[in-house]
Amino acid sequence: MSVLKRRSNNIKDGQYVIAFSDSRALIDISKDCGMTWTRRQPSDLPNVNEYFFSNDRTRIAMSGDGRHIYCSCYMANVGLLRSTDFLETAEPFKPDNCYSVYSIACNGRGNLVAIVCQNSNNKYDLMLSGDYGKTWRGSNGLKDNTVPLMGVEMSHSGRYVSGICVKFSLLYYP
Repeated sequence: MSVLKRRSNNIKDGQYVIAFSDSRALIDISKDCGMTWTRRQPSDLPNVNEYFFSNDRTRIAMSGDGRHIYCSCYMANVGLLRSTDFLETAEPFKPDNCYSVYSIACNGRGNLVAIVCQNSNNKYDLMLSGDYGKTWRGSNGLKDNTVPLMGVEMSHSGRYVSGICVKFSLLYYP
């Protein structure tokens, strides 16, 4: 959506903000550019695995209007979290053949979602959804990758998706 159209629809850039603290197991959401905040904690969402709130590898993606929030959690078989109401409620889900999720991104509307996950063959996939995370397909170019994919980014329009690979690792011996 163009900046002019966003302004004519009274959508302010930065109006919706989300903050995450794994050490305090909290997710805070603001609908007014950070002036006021609504706090979510594990007890607010009893059907959600507590690891979404207390894992330093939890990643969050949010649509431009703040309504669609997606969380990924790098823990075996924890999966993903989807909310369509500013995290008042949340629905945990997991794509088929997805063991651990490393990263998540969505476009400005929230309907296009991309994840990087480790599959059941211990390889890495970039998976895409065009229907708010309800169904998934693997990316043809980045499927069963032996090079670890550690992150994913998506443009506001959803036209561009990039996977972040780790080719080299540094070992430290104290």
